[in-house]
Amino acid sequence: FGSSRLQGFTTPTAAPGRHRPSSAMLSGLFSSGASVDISLDAEATRKTAPLGRDKQGDKAYIFTDGEDVAGSAIVSLKPGKKIDHQGIKVELIGQIDMIYDRSSSYDFFTISKDLEPPGPLTESKQFKW
Repeated sequence: FGSSRLQGFTTPTAAPGRHRPSSAMLSGLFSSGASVDISLDAEATRKTAPLGRDKQGDKAYIFTDGEDVAGSAIVSLKPGKKIDHQGIKVELIGQIDMIYDRSSSYDFFTISKDLEPPGPLTESKQFKW
């Protein structure tokens, strides 16, 4: 095999170097008392690839084997709100979609990092990873 390619996710409106997933991916993740903002740290010159067949819209970073992938997640609570969670973790999944069969994909890489153990969250918090 050649080098592995790991892809982040992004929206075209994100600021250079900090790319965010679309909010639709995160809807329903938290109650109305919290929101989450996830970003990848990357140079503005890093190569990207389109996520759709039409080569329009969302693009993803391309990472090769041995490169560090870093970013942050900010969980923002509304004032006076509290959430109980089962742990907060970040998971990176390298996935290949087959051109001839878009309904199936192959996960060739998965790694996760626990950011916060289970318990209550009483204030907004940033997690670096």
